[in-house]
Amino acid sequence: MAKKRVWLGTHWEMLGLTAVLFVIVAVFVDLKPVVDENFFFSTSDPGVQQSKKVEQRFPSQPQLILAVSSQDISTPRYLGRIQRLTQQIQTVDEVSTVKSLTAGPKGFQNALEGQFWRRLLIAKDRKSSNVIVFLENKDPEKPIKRIEQIIHELDEKDFRIHIAGPPYVVEMIRRSLAHDFWYFSLTAVVLFGLTMAAMFRSVRVFLGMLATCASAVLLTLLLQSIFGRKIGILTVNLGTIVFVVALSHLVYMTFNWQTLADCGHRLGKESPNLAADARRMTFPPSFWSMVCASLGFGSLLIVQAKPLRELGFGGVLGTVVAFICAYVMYPPFLRWAVPRKSKLVEQEPPRAFWSRRFVLLSLGVILISAALGLGLTRVNTDPSLLDYFKPHSELRDGLEYVDDSGGANPLTIVVSAADGSLLNTDAAYEKLWRLHGALENYKDVGTAISLPRCSCFEWSKRIAINIVSRSSMICARFVGSMDLNRNWSAAFTPYKAGWRSLSPPVS
Repeated sequence: MAKKRVWLGTHWEMLGLTAVLFVIVAVFVDLKPVVDENFFFSTSDPGVQQSKKVEQRFPSQPQLILAVSSQDISTPRYLGRIQRLTQQIQTVDEVSTVKSLTAGPKGFQNALEGQFWRRLLIAKDRKSSNVIVFLENKDPEKPIKRIEQIIHELDEKDFRIHIAGPPYVVEMIRRSLAHDFWYFSLTAVVLFGLTMAAMFRSVRVFLGMLATCASAVLLTLLLQSIFGRKIGILTVNLGTIVFVVALSHLVYMTFNWQTLADCGHRLGKESPNLAADARRMTFPPSFWSMVCASLGFGSLLIVQAKPLRELGFGGVLGTVVAFICAYVMYPPFLRWAVPRKSKLVEQEPPRAFWSRRFVLLSLGVILISAALGLGLTRVNTDPSLLDYFKPHSELRDGLEYVDDSGGANPLTIVVSAADGSLLNTDAAYEKLWRLHGALENYKDVGTAISLPRCSCFEWSKRIAINIVSRSSMICARFVGSMDLNRNWSAAFTPYKAGWRSLSPPVS
């Protein structure tokens, strides 16, 4: 007599479903992490809106800063290498303009004597010069790869090339996220999968757990893509989170399945009916666990930070998907598998263990947790941009060198008269000089360039002051700094009476 078919399907169908999901995700879902210069802020953030206003008044392009160090930057040999570097970078399709000692000023002496070129291209210690690369507003991945190849070819002991700039930082973050995505995903599969196989001693249980957890991850990525969500700076580990959440449901269901088999003296025997009993036994606590996890992730949907909101949405979605996959896909594997004595059943504590109240132990844990909580006041909530990168890495070394040579993060301040008058009077000129001086004297500003400092005085209704700020304190869009906001405002206040300022967010 043929066996009665169960409505949930067979284990082979579930394995086939996993394979289908894998093919769909591999073909149609973009697994490339997406990072841009505003990755931390939403489009409705006041700082981002202010940046867009600046961009509308003074259109600009993404720029890279190449600081090229040498013992003597005035020698013909050094200048020849700079010219070669400039010419090769200009051949990159996505590069629109390059400024260097050989592309801009009439010569080295002209750059040294000119207020504009000296501040833009020459470090204060005259041990390095800058090559400023302006990129088109496209994906920086391709041009940065080509520029890195050029740097690798031309970099020598007395011609060290250090690279910095927002597009480069964004590309390095994207590469790191891509590495973490595959690394943590594969680690989760191998580590947790083999652990479960060793604990439950069943290849069929292992295949069931692997297929179910993998399907939960794949389905979450597919739904994320359907909803228009990309892999971001925090959701890059969403796959690992969903894998572990789904696995927790399976562990409890499998434990109950083995416990029921042990109580019914069915260990080592085929027991297809136990799968439904284990599912019913595990469903209520598992459901409320899913609800609590979803509420936890859901609380992130109301925060301002864009990455946290993305994690909240992905977490809620992944938690629900993991729960559904666990109770739809896994029971067929339990019907297929044979329950055996496992480490979990063997190591179950005696009944007397659960009758104890552990008052002293609980009180000790609470007191220790409270004491450790006092350390929260010592947590650095305003780290430097450099703290986000590994010490002595190529990226951090480049940022530190360029930062020390005059600054690595461009910041634009747009100033206009409060009454809308033209800035072509002596009073306006005096205020601009005072503002420029205040910015140059500000300890975290490496280099300041403005119209009064240049020899070209084409007055207009608004004047842009471009500041190259040190990334340890002023890092627009990359590092939040509450102290910086207060210090910057205090430094700027005495010079803005009768003025209106418009600038990108400092933190």
